[in-house]
Amino acid sequence: MQRNIAITHRKEKAYTDRNLRIYKRREAQQEIFTARDLFYFGNELKDHALYKEAIDKYQQFLATKQGWIEDEMAACIKIADCYEMLNDADRQLQFLLKTLAYSTPRPECCCRLGARFLADSHYEQAIYWYEQAISMKNKPKQGNLIEHIAWTWLPYIQLAVCYDRLGQYDIANNYNEQALQYDPTNKLILDNQQYFKNRLKE
Repeated sequence: MQRNIAITHRKEKAYTDRNLRIYKRREAQQEIFTARDLFYFGNELKDHALYKEAIDKYQQFLATKQGWIEDEMAACIKIADCYEMLNDADRQLQFLLKTLAYSTPRPECCCRLGARFLADSHYEQAIYWYEQAISMKNKPKQGNLIEHIAWTWLPYIQLAVCYDRLGQYDIANNYNEQALQYDPTNKLILDNQQYFKNRLKE
């Protein structure tokens, strides 16, 4: 059984430091940044693993109260991701929950909350958040927050992990089969399928 899914919240393209150098130069010249500039400066810092600096820029962005709600929620999630990389679980959880002040929960945040509780072996709490993720059907057409896997197979396979840990293999298998409907060639899900076939024979 795939015991837990490790999701890396990164773009697939290779990074260059061109944009980061531009922002750093503008900062050195004491240029006043717009809210949008602060958000994208934070993104560049995060993409280059400068997590503490990224957190500072995202928080400056949030303090302006001039961003779109989607970007404000995205900034909170990105701050949480930075704190995860810095091994600060308390602040990670704080900023994941902060997204709820802006709008209803989104699958991207729910899956992260589920993962946070799953990592701490709090399975009932993890299940709650993964179920919240799969209850949402109206995916936005665009925005900085959208992660396809959070709207499709990820919460299902993570529910399979939770119920496997609880020894409820029938339920776990059912969720894994639902994940397979979204991604029928996913090796993790296929490996789980074989695992549950063996488990249910026992």
